[in-house]
Amino acid sequence: MNKEKELSMKAIIRISIFLIYFFYQGIIYAQSVGINTTITDPSAVLDIVSNKAGVLIPRMTSMEIADIVDPADGLLVYNTETKNVIVIIDGVSYDLYNPPSVGNYSKTILANGIVSTWLGIATNTPEEFFGTSYNRVKMDLTKASEIRIMTNISSFSISIFGRELILALEYSTDNGATWAKVNAANNGPVMLISSTGFHVSNWFTIDPDAKGDVLLRLVANSPGILALGASFGLTSIEAR
Repeated sequence: MNKEKELSMKAIIRISIFLIYFFYQGIIYAQSVGINTTITDPSAVLDIVSNKAGVLIPRMTSMEIADIVDPADGLLVYNTETKNVIVIIDGVSYDLYNPPSVGNYSKTILANGIVSTWLGIATNTPEEFFGTSYNRVKMDLTKASEIRIMTNISSFSISIFGRELILALEYSTDNGATWAKVNAANNGPVMLISSTGFHVSNWFTIDPDAKGDVLLRLVANSPGILALGASFGLTSIEAR
């Protein structure tokens, strides 16, 4: 008799553990996860409450961000060089903060030095800056009237077939599907580079179609067949 009672108790314990397990599994999958709170917002998977601290997302350099393999849409990273939180959509990085359009303001495309080599850039086939879309930036040009390019070249070498490197600025209003010059009449802003040093383009008027929260990129081409190696330092876009 005692043995039967012992078996019954073991069966009850097992069933209880089984029910408790599935009860808590249901809670985990049905509710949000709360940190410092027992009442979570049903629209949030993670609800964090604090009056003393914030959430710190991964902090990376531009090159480290560029090395992320197949980034998911909506991926958030803090860029330690441009001092901005970025979101990645369709492989393109977008700054989440645009400075107010008051006075002169700038966006950094490249903060640290990088060596880039172009081979055979023909006049009508400009290549994107460093050959990667990760150097594109979002900038609000709604209230700006003029824009220019600035870059620092620490080393520069060019073949006998080339003359200089031409950097030009393009904008897109459709997430990079199509591109146009910010100043179509003068193909500007544009900058000619044939030596080391700090280079600044002239100010170019911003076309009406480019006035908005647009995506910007630098492209390069040459008047001749170009084989070039250059070390770029701080490279930025300034508007006013």
